[in-house]
Amino acid sequence: MKVSEFRFDEHLAFKPEQGRILFKDQRMVMMSADSFGTLLKEIIDIGGVNMARVFMRRFGETAGRNDARTIKNTLSPDTDIDWLALGPMIHSWEGIVRAVPEEINIDRDTGKFYMKGTWEDSFFAEQYLKHYGKSKDPVCWLLTGYATGYTSEFFGKKLIAKEPTCKGKGDDLCRFEITPEG
Repeated sequence: MKVSEFRFDEHLAFKPEQGRILFKDQRMVMMSADSFGTLLKEIIDIGGVNMARVFMRRFGETAGRNDARTIKNTLSPDTDIDWLALGPMIHSWEGIVRAVPEEINIDRDTGKFYMKGTWEDSFFAEQYLKHYGKSKDPVCWLLTGYATGYTSEFFGKKLIAKEPTCKGKGDDLCRFEITPEG
């Protein structure tokens, strides 16, 4: 499958009689952004920002790895670039963020990986701002976790996503960079 041909809605199965939504064989859950924001607020209020950062990054990383596996195993991307590009596209379809890759440099033989781009209209930054106002640090932990998990699964090597700028701290745009760990 080419990324340009992908339509997420064609791969979802709504089964209300079973109480399920499926993306291929992976169960999905649809909830309002505000309910997720309330969860984020509760975690921060009870355990602090560091706990919320760890929880959300791990949660995002698991989601990213699962999506990368599902895409590889069920959609059969035509190329590595199609497989890689489907991650940001799915995040956009899910309503999480409009992910826009700007630069991708991959060399599996040498282990080099670099990807950067923007996250437009991050629901996570929106919810953080709603509950806490501006942060002194980037806050899109769920997104950095997802990007880390998805690209690590794709590349077969631990990669790390970072967010150099974030609307949650007052920047004009959320930006991401992904590089090998270390």
